[in-house]
Amino acid sequence: VDKESNVVVDVDKVEDYVDWLGKNYNTCGIRRKFKTPENTTVTVSGGTYGWRIHFQKEVDQLCEDVKTGEKITREPIYRQTGYARDKSGNDLHNTYIAISIKAQTMWYYKDGKCLLTTPVVTGNTSKKMGTPTGVYEIAFKQRDHILRGQDYESPVDYWMPFYEYRG
Repeated sequence: VDKESNVVVDVDKVEDYVDWLGKNYNTCGIRRKFKTPENTTVTVSGGTYGWRIHFQKEVDQLCEDVKTGEKITREPIYRQTGYARDKSGNDLHNTYIAISIKAQTMWYYKDGKCLLTTPVVTGNTSKKMGTPTGVYEIAFKQRDHILRGQDYESPVDYWMPFYEYRG
């Protein structure tokens, strides 16, 4: 407290704490071990899916919370959230799509059961236009789409782009 008994918060310490929270609880882009439908275990990193604390908003809110002098229980302020997470922090749930770029195959799981296995096209790696690896969120689904580039057109029955945030 200062001379007038007002609470003074050391913002540097709050920033250190929020940084620690992010390093321990953010899941966006982290390395994840994943059991594939081909029954192998791989480590996947990258992607845009997951939980991420909004650093500045959380710092500001924690400073305000401390100044109230009250006991407060709340979730951090997030920049983005995943769909779910369990008590151990796992935010991958039982409904998902897995893709093998090597096998050019996709598996759709709902509630842990494989409902669909199908061939897929994952881009042209020789032209540096391949599908990046990682954990992503599907942006939308579309039927009977034509993938177009500078020198190609490729009709596909289904198209499911994902949020990559790279353009």
